[in-house]
Amino acid sequence: MAEATARARQGGDKAAAPDPCGLWNESWTLNRIDRALSAPIFHLELGLIFEVLLSYPGTFFGGPITGVGVGGLVICALATFEGGAEADSFAAAACLAVVLGGLWWAHLLRVSLAKSPDDYDQGGVVDLYSAGFAVKRIVLVFLFSPHVFLLLVQLFPHSDVVAKERRVASAVFYMSVWFASVAVCDGLKRSVRRMRPCFTLAEELRQVKRHVKQIQHMLCKKDNSHASFPSGDAAGAGAFAFCGLLFTSGDSWLHASPTSTGLGCLACGFLASFGRVFFHAHHVVDVTMGLLIALTMTTLGWGLCGGIDQILARSAWWHFATVQMGAFAIFAQGRRQKKAE
Repeated sequence: MAEATARARQGGDKAAAPDPCGLWNESWTLNRIDRALSAPIFHLELGLIFEVLLSYPGTFFGGPITGVGVGGLVICALATFEGGAEADSFAAAACLAVVLGGLWWAHLLRVSLAKSPDDYDQGGVVDLYSAGFAVKRIVLVFLFSPHVFLLLVQLFPHSDVVAKERRVASAVFYMSVWFASVAVCDGLKRSVRRMRPCFTLAEELRQVKRHVKQIQHMLCKKDNSHASFPSGDAAGAGAFAFCGLLFTSGDSWLHASPTSTGLGCLACGFLASFGRVFFHAHHVVDVTMGLLIALTMTTLGWGLCGGIDQILARSAWWHFATVQMGAFAIFAQGRRQKKAE
């Protein structure tokens, strides 16, 4: 297995082994059941076009630039969807951001698909992750990019003061849920230290055809090996899905039938989570736990605020800043621990 793992990483570091200090045990019955549930997705082959399409939501929600910034614009648009021409203009701006993000990702994929295995360590889809998670850039990206996004929302030409306040408040709530969910996942990863399937099942999964091979190469780095449970990307996608459901269904969001827009948000969360399993980054239980954490954080925020009207009337910048500082402390500790290893 070690040899297969090394080949899967195209000559990377030594193969990682299960961490004896981690809480996850590969001999657990839960682990065997999870592998059985995940196996059909692990071995699924979709073809180049569908794999490329799935890779966009599958990598979209885990980083603050796309997950918070672009996703946050969509949430702001949903919070004031029925607001006339101005709301239509804001929705168009949100759609444009999604399209531009897709074009950027398509460019990275085009570069990635043209690369040889010896050149996988730089360029292509690696640029998305290196821009968002390199230790030298973590302060810039995690601390400042969400506030740039909030400033853009503030600077949008609003003629309706109430609509402006609702958009800013919805952005504050969504970013708080996103950061809280991903931070909880990050803290659990360091305690549980479950190995990613691309390591534990390297010899088996090496036989499965994937067109965007640079994603597997990026995941199969030794310093990224024990980060399977829970899925932070699924938590970020869950924050988008459940906040979108909340702002389109109102206070009945937990028990009422979702609107078509709410169903679209849930579909995005499902596709992102499915993509994490499809690209061998996580097991089914990992993404399920990430979604449950996001659901818990959304419900907790909704309950503490006292309903959607209070969220849209009282959510303030300092609420998000407080959550962000706590999340950043967890992220920074995790990066220091990873660097020490």
